[in-house]
Amino acid sequence: MFARSVVSFNFKHSFVIEFCCWLLQVLSNVTVINFLPYHLETDIDDCASHPCKNNGTCTDRVNGFNCSCAPGFNGMQCEKDIDECAAQVDPCDAVANSECKNTAGSYNCQCKNGFVKNGLNCEVDVCHWQNYQNLTDAKRKYDYVTVNSKCDNTLSGWYRFQGDAGTKMVTTCPPMDRCDATFPVWLCGGHPTVAEGTVRRKGCIHQSGDCCREYVFTQVKNCSSYYIYELFPPWSCPARYCSTD
Repeated sequence: MFARSVVSFNFKHSFVIEFCCWLLQVLSNVTVINFLPYHLETDIDDCASHPCKNNGTCTDRVNGFNCSCAPGFNGMQCEKDIDECAAQVDPCDAVANSECKNTAGSYNCQCKNGFVKNGLNCEVDVCHWQNYQNLTDAKRKYDYVTVNSKCDNTLSGWYRFQGDAGTKMVTTCPPMDRCDATFPVWLCGGHPTVAEGTVRRKGCIHQSGDCCREYVFTQVKNCSSYYIYELFPPWSCPARYCSTD
């Protein structure tokens, strides 16, 4: 009985040894793959630095961003202004006697020489022959409180109020220390109609509480969509012609 147990043990031991040898041989022919652990990373908000220019809208992406550009701009960061005037079809073709001027993100249809804007159209400038000059200083407005008094002692000829200065002379008496002068000058008598042509008016100088203590005569002409004025240096300084919208 002891002999049989020895034989059985030897047989099992031999089988285990053979199986292990076979397994080692199989494993020696297998490529071992190393699996690296995953690394969790935080995505940075690429829109936090506001990379989209000219009011473009930023959308954050993984490791990047996209810009949706406002009308009139393009480029990766909306940095390029689109020249609408260079388009195959001129956007100002519909406005007769005008030419296209590109602006940042848009364009303007500006009237050609000898024409003036009236609403959306460019009409013949009936006062173009007058060779008037433009007064555009915003400080000429009747409600601008004077900081450093100026004087219109160099004006001589025909002028038009335009741009930041407004469109015409004010026709009511402003308080003193307005229009960037000590003595504001206002138009007494109102503006003429087109039919009235060129009229003579007083440019009243407000001094010492008297709205028309002194005055200088001026010519006024209605040019259909705007007015022009023949202005001369006021008698007293610092006095300045005041404007309004």
